[in-house]
Amino acid sequence: IVLVTGAGGGLGCALVEKMLDDGFDVVCQYRDHYTALKDVWDRYTWTHPPRNFDSRCFKAELTNESDVRNLRAAIESTTGQRVQHLINLAGASSNGMCWKLDLKSFSGAIYDNLVSTFLVCREFIPGMRDAEYGRIINISSVVAANGAVGASHYAAAKAGIEGFTRSAALELIGKGVTVNALALGYFDQGIINTIPPAIQEQIKEKIPAKKFGSIQHFYSAVKFLLDSDNGYTTGQTLRVDGGLRL
Repeated sequence: IVLVTGAGGGLGCALVEKMLDDGFDVVCQYRDHYTALKDVWDRYTWTHPPRNFDSRCFKAELTNESDVRNLRAAIESTTGQRVQHLINLAGASSNGMCWKLDLKSFSGAIYDNLVSTFLVCREFIPGMRDAEYGRIINISSVVAANGAVGASHYAAAKAGIEGFTRSAALELIGKGVTVNALALGYFDQGIINTIPPAIQEQIKEKIPAKKFGSIQHFYSAVKFLLDSDNGYTTGQTLRVDGGLRL
C-alpha cells in the first residue's frame, strides 16, 4: 500500500495516475479538492475494479490529530493492510513579505507543510517499524535552500521538513525504514497554471535547464526512493529542480 497525501492537487493527481498505471496499490488523502482525483480513479477503474474512488480516497485534515488517526484506521479497515510506502505531498503556501505577514499566515504555512508531515509520519511509522520495512518520501522545495521573495514562511516550513527528514532517518535506520526528501523546483503541473504565461517564461529563464519539470521527472525520483532494493539511501534530500540549486 502506498499512501499519497495531497493527492487532490495537480501534481498529486498526475503522480497518482502514473502510479496506478504502473501497478502500485495506491490510497489517497485529499482535503478540499477532489474532482480531478475522482476523474483519474474513474478512468482507471474501468479496467481495474474494485479499487474505486470511495474505497481508496479519503478526506482528512492533516493538521488535525484525530483526522490523521482516523485516516490510518480507514485505510487499514478498507484495504486490510498497513501503509508501508508514504509520500507526504500535502502542503500549501501564500505570498507576503516577512515583515507584513501576520501570525496566522506564518503559522498556517508551518502547519500545512511541516506539522502535517510530522503528524502523518508519527501515525504511520509504528506500522513500518513493526514490519521492519518502510519507505517515506517527504516533499520539500528548492526555496528551502535558495529562499524566495514573499515566501519566508513557506521556505521555513520546507527547511524544517528537510531537518525532520534527516533526524527521522537516523531514528529508523535500524528498522528497515528509509526517510528521504525530494526538493522540487518548478513543474508543469499544479500551481504553475495559476501564474500568467509571461511570468512563467521569466521563471523558465532562471532555470538552468530552461524548462519546467514534468511528472515523469518527479515520478522517476519517487520510484527510485520507493524501491525495495534501495535500503541504503536514507536521510537525503534529492533535488529535482533543473539545476536551480547549482
